[in-house]
Amino acid sequence: MFSTLFRDLRSLAVNNIEYFQHGNTNYHARFHQTFSLLFEHLDRGIQPAIEEISSKLSAYDLSPDIQANGHRSLLKIVYKCCVHLLQLSRYINSSRDSFFFRRSHTCKELESYVETLGQLRACLYYAQRLIAFCDEGNLIADEDNLNNPVADKPLNVVMVAMASFSEGYQESSHVLQFASSIMNSGKYMMSPELRAEQVSCVGVVFEFKVTLVISLIFKSYY
Repeated sequence: MFSTLFRDLRSLAVNNIEYFQHGNTNYHARFHQTFSLLFEHLDRGIQPAIEEISSKLSAYDLSPDIQANGHRSLLKIVYKCCVHLLQLSRYINSSRDSFFFRRSHTCKELESYVETLGQLRACLYYAQRLIAFCDEGNLIADEDNLNNPVADKPLNVVMVAMASFSEGYQESSHVLQFASSIMNSGKYMMSPELRAEQVSCVGVVFEFKVTLVISLIFKSYY
């Protein structure tokens, strides 16, 4: 699933790096820096982590007939992010010389998604580390290890994101939903009881939108 996607995304990233490095505007520099960071995320973090986690996926499935577990969900989110980056990179590659190329909007979108990919890279890193704290085939860390920062931080980040997004989800506007999620994240960071109550009381569809919230919440931790 990932091999062709990574190959194509890397190829487009290199092509755009070579193109924008010769520019003399601020936007050329930003595109060059962002595509360079995209390549680095893929090459040094995302792909190696996915290869390691993928080799152990079946051990955590609900049953041999039901291939579903939290690691598969995380990989699906990474896949969706990379697919969008592939589509965006193709658009930039084909439109960058056009008079109608919306460089400001496109640059901001690229930067946002590459930043999100960077936070997903951190999630994958901790997912790898968490495996060592769990019994074989169990996604839940052993209670004796829960006070370890490696096991604790990523779980806290996900819980804060879920609580924040669930409250913001009630807003009618998508912009208000996202803004509300970010503003609410602070109180859920400070109160474990409040975030537990919010997550347990409100059903949340944990889809790709949540990763955008996670990307900003991670900044508060690291």
